[in-house]
Amino acid sequence: MNFYICALEATIISILIFFFWKRSWIQGREYLLLYILISLPLSAAVNIFVKAPIFIYLLKTFNIGEATKLPVWFLFIISIIGPLCEEAIKILPLIVIIKITRMDELKIYLLGMLLGIGFGIGEAFYLGYSFTIAAPEYISGLKNLLMVSSGFGGERLLAIMIHWFLTATVAFGIAIKKPIRYFSLAVLFHFLINIPACLYQNYGMPSPISGVLTVIIFLVLFFSVFLKIEERVRLGYEKPYLQKEEKVLYERRD
Repeated sequence: MNFYICALEATIISILIFFFWKRSWIQGREYLLLYILISLPLSAAVNIFVKAPIFIYLLKTFNIGEATKLPVWFLFIISIIGPLCEEAIKILPLIVIIKITRMDELKIYLLGMLLGIGFGIGEAFYLGYSFTIAAPEYISGLKNLLMVSSGFGGERLLAIMIHWFLTATVAFGIAIKKPIRYFSLAVLFHFLINIPACLYQNYGMPSPISGVLTVIIFLVLFFSVFLKIEERVRLGYEKPYLQKEEKVLYERRD
């Protein structure tokens, strides 16, 4: 149960962060939070039905045994395939929703955030299930729970935030009619985040180093891309209200 408990903790914390950060944006339309449910099964689906078959096919094509260490060049291949598949499937529900209903830029952006959060939450529980089977020695006990919380739990919270930011980036690109540019940017950052994890799993790169590299890339994404997009969306959201206030003040002066 420990892995599921940590997944639940990451879920609660990430939703609370979103709610209090974006409370003014979703006030009066809290129903948008339900869009998280749409993307919950997408992580398991893309891993089982898309990524796993591609991975097996590539292993056979390049005659690589699953028990051996994967070549570095192969790690780069799978590290780009994963982001391509995941960023595409995360945004698919948004594209469908846009086709059947009219939405402004802010709503498209908010739905992108929520779909990313939902995907990250679903991924946390999917991996929790996988690790429960692969590492049953850690599934119970308070000491193990504390260990899993600091490792798996912290990693999953960071992963949910990353999916949030990346999917919001692609959604913003869709909103401003530049989907390819922002999809490519999201895939690039996702790829850079995957590389340290792959090297750690296959070549024993020290965990602190891989963790630091992931955090650095996360911070670059957050400060250089996401906050700039946030500011642009915020100004677009507030502009009608500012114009309305200016009009009222002007009429009062007259």
